[in-house]
Amino acid sequence: QGDLLLGNTARRLIQSVQLSDTVARIGGDEFVVILRELGSERDQALRRIRQITGGILAALGQPYHAGAGENPSAHGLLPPASIGALLFRGSQLSNDELLQRSALALYRARSNGGNQFTLFEPEQLVKAQRRLALEAELSGAIERRELRLHYQPLVNAQQCGMGMEA
Repeated sequence: QGDLLLGNTARRLIQSVQLSDTVARIGGDEFVVILRELGSERDQALRRIRQITGGILAALGQPYHAGAGENPSAHGLLPPASIGALLFRGSQLSNDELLQRSALALYRARSNGGNQFTLFEPEQLVKAQRRLALEAELSGAIERRELRLHYQPLVNAQQCGMGMEA
């Protein structure tokens, strides 16, 4: 059933874009859509992206039905869809950098509740880099024994102990 769901998702994606665009599954339930011919001006390209992603979300928002073919009369699944997008021109970034940045936008769309489109913003990359640096520092602090655990008693209005917080 999972393979059928992925196949139906791929078909819906392909039907939502132009022949000059590219749709590819990159693993699990994640797909990449590369849109071409968005226009030469940024505002025009953003309008076009919003139009296309709106169509994609509408197509993916229709229930999926079990079985080889989609039967409109059957009750179906409605898995959430989220889209992270990156607007770029030329090849200033590597493919990995492009995927990383669009993934950051995707995670933001998911964390905002899903079933939506989010455009990559440079501050997302800065936040992700800060988080990685903090995680590395914390990991090193544990190894260097730089952290201490302190307990504070929790008491009720009658000053009776109810537990501890660390």
